[in-house]
Amino acid sequence: MPHRTAADTLLTIAELAARHDLPESTARYYCKRFLPFLPHTGEGKRRRYLPEALEIFSFIVAEIRTHKNAMTVEHALRRHYGSALGAAPDCTPQAELPPAAAVPPAVQLSAEYVHQGQAALFALLEQQTKAMESIAESLAVMNRKEEGIAALEQTLGARESEIAELRKEVVQLKSLLSTAEQVHQQDLDQMRKWLSKIAGERSGMRGQDM
Repeated sequence: MPHRTAADTLLTIAELAARHDLPESTARYYCKRFLPFLPHTGEGKRRRYLPEALEIFSFIVAEIRTHKNAMTVEHALRRHYGSALGAAPDCTPQAELPPAAAVPPAVQLSAEYVHQGQAALFALLEQQTKAMESIAESLAVMNRKEEGIAALEQTLGARESEIAELRKEVVQLKSLLSTAEQVHQQDLDQMRKWLSKIAGERSGMRGQDM
């Protein structure tokens, strides 16, 4: 069995979310809101949570689902765990807390879900951005196809015009050929007549000589 190092036992926000069937954005909010009570190491993106933070995180999730109030959960954490920074558990009854600590429930509820709302909004904006990019790409492809069709139609129009001109030339050539054949035939007929006449004249001259 491979030796497990201390780093192998540290937990990420994604792992905490997966173990409690929570969206990662919700787990990130809980970790940020109740960070003093969650044993951890590192800061920012390098922050990792110690194994003992798992029990405390489970307590936070259960309290949030029961009370829907972050201040009430914080008071419960102080009574049960103190804080990860070394403070002793708070044994002061909740009824004796200073009035200034009271926060309207509506404010607490909105604070708890604001991060989830932001994450959902960013996801929606990203989807819309991708959709707009896809639409723009499709329009560009359509424009290129339309330009290709127009160029093809223009080429076909030019070809049809050339074909029409060639047909006219063929007709003219046929007419010229027909005329030339007629003239040639007339010339042949005329030559036959001349040859016949010459042959007749020569025959007559020979008869006189005899």
